Amino acid sequence: MNSFVESACTRMKEGYRVHLANPAAIRQYEGPNYSVDFTDAAHLAQLLRLGVLAKGYICPAKQRPVRIFRARGCNWCGSARPRSLR
Repeated sequence: MNSFVESACTRMKEGYRVHLANPAAIRQYEGPNYSVDFTDAAHLAQLLRLGVLAKGYICPAKQRPVRIFRARGCNWCGSARPRSLR
């Protein structure tokens, strides 16, 4: 499992609301460029407040093993795939 997802799941268990941002869908910050996490976090917080933060999906804990298996299952049993997908 992805370390970011593991971290997010841990925070959710602790009672925090977690938003997993989708960086591919977020327009790059065009203000002064500082290479520090504070400005990145401020930009993401502003997008969240405006309601335009592109979010990723965090699968519920009970469904996560099934989702991982389905995503990786084709690699585990390659011969089980239909010939049209090989």
